[in-house]
Amino acid sequence: MSITDAATTGESAPDTPPRFRRLAGDDRRRQIIGIARELFAARPYGEVPTTEIARAAGVSHGLLTYHFGSKRKLYLEVLRSMLYLPRAPSPMATMDPDVDGALEVMTDWWLDHVQENRELWLSLLGARGLGRDPEVEALLDSYEEASRADLIRYLAARDPADAPAELWAVVVAWQGLAEATAVEWLERERINRAQAKTLILLALRQLLKLQGAVRRAGEPGD
Repeated sequence: MSITDAATTGESAPDTPPRFRRLAGDDRRRQIIGIARELFAARPYGEVPTTEIARAAGVSHGLLTYHFGSKRKLYLEVLRSMLYLPRAPSPMATMDPDVDGALEVMTDWWLDHVQENRELWLSLLGARGLGRDPEVEALLDSYEEASRADLIRYLAARDPADAPAELWAVVVAWQGLAEATAVEWLERERINRAQAKTLILLALRQLLKLQGAVRRAGEPGD
């Protein structure tokens, strides 16, 4: 990074220059995104300067700007690289809410995924605090909607497009509770995994039983 680069960003130049390794354009972009993903997963967006990303990637600040234009655009690319959907277990054979074994498999699968990807998962949740950025919101909304569809496909063994509105409402409610519970477990550490599983699993069972009540509440009166 040059002195001009440091002056432009308002950040001090590193003590030693980056070590360059020649890569093709697409490979270089992927490499920078990978480095930025690790840094954004470890610390909040505002605490990761572009000079640090460039130094860790072994490129000049100018080259980073050439590929991404700004820190915000790089962050959007990082988010896109993080928004993948792990496949849920095989769909349940029935929508019977008392199929406790299948619901427990679903809960354990979800908790395993969150625990194995703890830093990235918490980073995604924290992305909603990025100044209510419309593009960030759109990316996360799309991801969450796809996650809900995958859950409905598992629970109902049917095309989510054909699922009743009350099932979608139940899944949205459960998703919000599950995410908040996972934060209590993984970030605030006020509960352990067994407690998180109990809360999430019991909530899923009870919410599924409320579908009928939700449907009836929406029907026109006599």
